[in-house]
Amino acid sequence: MYFKGDAPEVGKGLFGSISKSDVYTPAENQTWTNNVKKNFEEHVNWGVWDPATGKIIKEASDGADKEEPGEDTENKPNGGTNKPNGGTENKPNGGTQKPPSGSGNSKNPNTGGTNKPVPAEKGERIKDLGNVTYTVTSADAKNPTAAYTKPKNKKVTSVTIPSEVTIGEIRYQVTSISANAFKDYKKLKSATIGKNMQRIGKKAFLGCKNLNKINIRATKLKSKTIGAKALKGIYAKAEIKTPKKKKEAYKKIIQSKGAGKKVKFKN
Repeated sequence: MYFKGDAPEVGKGLFGSISKSDVYTPAENQTWTNNVKKNFEEHVNWGVWDPATGKIIKEASDGADKEEPGEDTENKPNGGTNKPNGGTENKPNGGTQKPPSGSGNSKNPNTGGTNKPVPAEKGERIKDLGNVTYTVTSADAKNPTAAYTKPKNKKVTSVTIPSEVTIGEIRYQVTSISANAFKDYKKLKSATIGKNMQRIGKKAFLGCKNLNKINIRATKLKSKTIGAKALKGIYAKAEIKTPKKKKEAYKKIIQSKGAGKKVKFKN
């Protein structure tokens, strides 16, 4: 379970009586103190994620962390000690009023030093909330793109490669399918390919012997942008739906990439 905002007032009973719950709290949200976490069930495993990038910063583990800087330690000033602040009118941090981490103009490695989120680096693997893996192919702030790399597990029977995906606060155009993305996915029966698709990697659907329905919405695919054996070994009499005016062109291309002659094309 992922939280994006402040900690709720209710703790006990929120996650039910299931044996284990992995709960991820948002990075730099200061309402999720250890004292707050202790109000929840003992079977909760705590982790930290970054809503800006969608990445897990700390994997979930048993119990709350050790005391963190900034937490109330029995309401004692100066980190729980009774030592004075050197005559600075009881101000913390040696008499200066430093802003909390991540506020104001403080630099944040996930936002490039500004409050505006930036795409992940090119080549980095990222996951959406459905646990689908993508690889960043362009980190251009104005037009970030990603490749569909791997579904959530190998037991999927139907997949949709979207035209775009939002991870954190960044919207990526999904313009390619990685090589071997669905190789030997025996249980896969149908696939929908989004309209922004421009490239399909080699052996992307190799050995998907039960893949009998493919819906292609993209119009920019070409022979040179579809890798070798990308569709070799799919169901012999599969039905492939193409955009209008692309039926004959795609038929020739797809058959050259391994699809059998008995495959049916329609639009």
